[in-house]
Amino acid sequence: MNSTPGRDYISQIECRLFFSFFLRIVKLISYGSRIALG
Repeated sequence: MNSTPGRDYISQIECRLFFSFFLRIVKLISYGSRIALG
């Protein structure tokens, strides 16, 4: 499988975006559960 450096760079950016998005969702969930538990 031959991959170009540009493609690797793009996938790396996508990975980072997905990770930050995932962290944000986890923070929201923990924050919401904290409010729900009171």
